[in-house]
Amino acid sequence: PQVEARARQMEMRREQIIEWIYQVIDQCDLPREIVAIATNLLDRYVAKRIAAAPPGGVANAVNGFTYQLAALTALYLTVKLNDHRKIRIERLVPLSSGRFTTKNIEDMERSMIESLGWFVHPPTSVAFVRELVTLGLPGLDASLRAHILCVSAFFTELSLLDYDLSVASTSSSTIAYAAILNAMDTVGTHRLDHDSRHVFIERIAATCGPSFSPQDENVFAVRQRLNEIDIQGAETSEHQSYHEDQMERLHGSSPSPRNVVDGVDQQSFSTPCPREIHP
Repeated sequence: PQVEARARQMEMRREQIIEWIYQVIDQCDLPREIVAIATNLLDRYVAKRIAAAPPGGVANAVNGFTYQLAALTALYLTVKLNDHRKIRIERLVPLSSGRFTTKNIEDMERSMIESLGWFVHPPTSVAFVRELVTLGLPGLDASLRAHILCVSAFFTELSLLDYDLSVASTSSSTIAYAAILNAMDTVGTHRLDHDSRHVFIERIAATCGPSFSPQDENVFAVRQRLNEIDIQGAETSEHQSYHEDQMERLHGSSPSPRNVVDGVDQQSFSTPCPREIHP
């Protein structure tokens, strides 16, 4: 029971951290794919710390301080490696309300890079979405292509919030494929006919292998889970459907997710503003 309780606590903390990272990148107008990369670095780093911890030492290996510092560092490292706009470490310190120092972040960056063996460019689900749509749905008109890409990206973002999908053995390419199938379901046959859908399925299977099929058990399970997360989000939204809120943010009309800092430790993670993140 104690182990299960700690696992649930870790999942809740992780979800809150991810939402906080979304707030940072939205307010700073950074690419949203950065969240997926930063989350991947964070998850892998935490997993390695837990694996290396002595019996009974997991709590000390990944306590609240370490987890939040690792999250902040993962964001810093990801932006540094994937965006032309650089973040000065000094700009990150205020985001923790002074809980972390410049040296804390530098030390954590070194620890993270060494622990991950410099594997800091993971393939993301949304990157696979772009490639699979280009491969399987050539010749789409611009508006339909944009819609499928946008809705697919929305579903890949949902997958980050699910610990099992994001951390377990589900590959980024499978999540991307499931996200595209779900996105295609939102399009009427008058815009995307049955033949086009069939061509997509055949092209992807021929290139990527038979496991890329709507009938594959793993793909089916991922599709179901993504839809469940979408529905759960809609049920808990106070003013508008979670789907609409996410879609607005994907189009850039909403600045940040709601309740980002709640429960993360509001004394430690303040709400950032653009001037705190850019040099």
